[in-house]
Amino acid sequence: MKASVDCTREKIERSEVINKGVNLEVKIKECLEAGIAAPSGDNVQPWRFLIKGNQVEFHRDPKDKSFFNVNQRATYLSCGALLENVIIAGKHNGLKSEMQTFSAEERGTLFAIIDFSETEKEPQPLMDCILKREANRKMYSKEIVPDSFLERLKQQLSDEYNVDLTSTYEKKEIGEIVFLSTRLMLERQDVHEYLHAHIHLDDEYAEKIRTGFKIKNLEAGFVGELFLKFTRPWSRMKVMVKLGMGRAIGRFTEQSVNKSSHTCFLTIKDPSDHIGGGREMQRFWLELTMAGIVAQPVTAPVFLYLRAMEDGKPVFDKLYHKIYDKFMDKFDVFAKKNSIQKDGLFMHFRIGYSDSLKTRSLRQDLDKFLM
Repeated sequence: MKASVDCTREKIERSEVINKGVNLEVKIKECLEAGIAAPSGDNVQPWRFLIKGNQVEFHRDPKDKSFFNVNQRATYLSCGALLENVIIAGKHNGLKSEMQTFSAEERGTLFAIIDFSETEKEPQPLMDCILKREANRKMYSKEIVPDSFLERLKQQLSDEYNVDLTSTYEKKEIGEIVFLSTRLMLERQDVHEYLHAHIHLDDEYAEKIRTGFKIKNLEAGFVGELFLKFTRPWSRMKVMVKLGMGRAIGRFTEQSVNKSSHTCFLTIKDPSDHIGGGREMQRFWLELTMAGIVAQPVTAPVFLYLRAMEDGKPVFDKLYHKIYDKFMDKFDVFAKKNSIQKDGLFMHFRIGYSDSLKTRSLRQDLDKFLM
């Protein structure tokens, strides 16, 4: 009889261990599902996961060699944003996350390892914002984000990072910088073709591939969509730029900055910690979302400047050399005036108030990312 009882107890204990393991795996996958809602340049979703019991290896996909992905900085920022989502979801689901991060020199494509263990749940106010967060490209209303909120947000961020916020007056200066950088980007065939490779004109195809953007996601309007479709071939866009369309598009982008409430520059104290920068970028964005504030990354000035700092002057047509020099001079003056740590600069947003997007960017299923 005792042997039978011991056998039953052993089966129950084994069943509890198995159920606990299954439950942990389910929770880990829920965290990864939250993770892949993170933003990425042109929605390329540059991450892969290897699940080993309670441990997950996080790998970056290095295939993005685009002009804006300066030494994989954009990829690392996206991967950092993913990790922030995972950690928030872990606390929400009752998982403790012990994380190590690595540079490319240390471990190649492996950028993080997290060991998960079960613990008490901690309600996370930002959890619901992970799926609500969006890159809102609409024109914003005239309503101004309170300076008190921005100061409070700045204090909430980690002591390891800085968030630099421009004033309403300074938007005019950064607006001119955005105008110049947009004109320069429109001159490059590689930037044009990379962007259009990720804009999907066919909704059925977009739903199938689930990377990049449906054209409606860009909020370009009827005329803007016609222009995007017409200028999809570089040969046409090149002609349009020479006819002055580059200036018109640049001014429109400048206007979107000037009509926002604020523009925000994010800098990091350790310029090599792009993962940390990505985590803080995501927390910043989620806090804005929770407050009902919309945001759009305006990356051209930052990544063009970083490209110049790291690789020297990019290749442009001679007609644009003066524009490039003017851009660099204005950015240098602006950064100095606002005490922006240029080597630690990693992101620029415009923020304000607007309706939510009707067409959101898509994500691939988690299974697509499992190694």
